[in-house]
Amino acid sequence: SGPSDYVALPCPFIYSQPTMQARRGARYQYRVQTISSLADLRYRKTSDDSIYNANFWDIERPTFALLHGPQWLTIDGETGVLSGVPGATGEYQVELAAVIDAKCAKQSFVLAVRP
Repeated sequence: SGPSDYVALPCPFIYSQPTMQARRGARYQYRVQTISSLADLRYRKTSDDSIYNANFWDIERPTFALLHGPQWLTIDGETGVLSGVPGATGEYQVELAAVIDAKCAKQSFVLAVRP
């Protein structure tokens, strides 16, 4: 089998649904998940005297960012885990992004913190 040049999906695309409720004083956590390419299966010659190396090249590794949210909320840029411990009740607007190369997908939601 070789490259699948005929099938392409928009990358990144956030497909996970956020947990939209949290409890004051309890740890909140949501893992943002996005599709990305596992890479292209290609042959590559690594040096003049080597044989061709079949491998998956150009693996896409998304990065994640919290664009807007309360101060207690943070995101791990590599894993996409959004977490924190809310100290007050209320409703908080949250916006985050998944980025691959120059392409960006955003997700917005309202996080309700209850007693």
